Amino acid sequence: MQSMPAVLQPALTSARAAVVCMWSKRDPRSGPKLPLVRQRKGVGGLGMTGHPDNKGSRARSIIADMFSDHPLGAVAVEMFDDNELATILSQAQAKAQTGSSLGNPSSGPTGAEIEANHHPTAVYPASPIKRRRRGTSSEMEERARFLIAYAREHQPVTVRGLYYQAEVAGVPGIDKTENSYNKVQHQVLQLRRQGRISYTWISDATRWQRRPRTFDNWEDALEQTARTYRRSLWQDAGVDVEIWIEKDALAGVVDDVTWEYDVPLMVSRGYTSETFAFNAIEAHVGSDRPLMVYALYDFDRSGADAARSLDEKLTRFAGERGVEVHFNLLGLTLEQIQEWDLPTRPHKRSTTADQRWPHPYACELDAIPPDDLRALVRAAVERHLPAGELARLKNIEHLERETMLQFLGNGGVA
Repeated sequence: MQSMPAVLQPALTSARAAVVCMWSKRDPRSGPKLPLVRQRKGVGGLGMTGHPDNKGSRARSIIADMFSDHPLGAVAVEMFDDNELATILSQAQAKAQTGSSLGNPSSGPTGAEIEANHHPTAVYPASPIKRRRRGTSSEMEERARFLIAYAREHQPVTVRGLYYQAEVAGVPGIDKTENSYNKVQHQVLQLRRQGRISYTWISDATRWQRRPRTFDNWEDALEQTARTYRRSLWQDAGVDVEIWIEKDALAGVVDDVTWEYDVPLMVSRGYTSETFAFNAIEAHVGSDRPLMVYALYDFDRSGADAARSLDEKLTRFAGERGVEVHFNLLGLTLEQIQEWDLPTRPHKRSTTADQRWPHPYACELDAIPPDDLRALVRAAVERHLPAGELARLKNIEHLERETMLQFLGNGGVA
């Protein structure tokens, strides 16, 4: 085994602080001190225990061979992955070539000589930063006009929904990348602050306040009750209907429909919790009417798993509590994506579960135009109402509300 080149000694000595810093950031159990580091007798350097990594890789063999008599070798071989080892080698080699630690740039071996003498894996310099081209002022304005017009016509919409529609429309500078979504997000924010896009046009149901409803006095309470009076639409329908949706932001897109039809809108935020599912079923215990559940989830691995999980939990709790429940996946399906020609994105393959997704792409609910998403929910609800029932009950509701207000205006005298 060949000894470490002398020219690298000062460079590696200066790298020790960086190694300790990287170690502290990497090991969650370490703090200002290094509890897993101890002095190794006969070496005078840092040794470690408790971190058996893969020593079979070529990069680790190089480190063990070149730097075996230096404390960096003991730490680096055990602790860091190949990319980190390559970074340390690259820094050491750069210092050796420039003589930054020795003051004599010509005294040390070149990178080629080190390569020839020790046969390491090639150490590549950092890749240059890829700078993205900024849109021209005319492109930015064209994009702004599209975003403003679409948001005005189809409000309320989500920012991600605006991004998908801009990509479908071929707006300059927008493609199927997260960077393009960030562009739209930033520009929509600026347009709202400039007053060109109304804040009410953008849906954000992810943040809300909790506050009790209060009144000035009892007369005010009665009047407000009369003005907000709603007649139950489902009293004689024979079924109960619920809409479940995966995302908070999209709740603001469809809640006008669920509010109009007096239907609960349940936001699961991905995988629903056991408690949320249990309480949803518990609310129907004792009812002799079946519960019709319509669920909206992304067309991807996590969305499909979350929908199956919801189905399983609701069905299990319903069986335990004597509730009849029927689960229906309202969207998003492969057939809908193909029929509506929705924009898709590459599916993530970062986990073993993601790799089992059988389709070459994924699609988000936000890709559905907001008017179409509202129509989808409306159609599902109307399956369980007689034609014209909503209009008939709304008319009765209006007459009853006026009667209540007249009664209050007469001092409570009929």
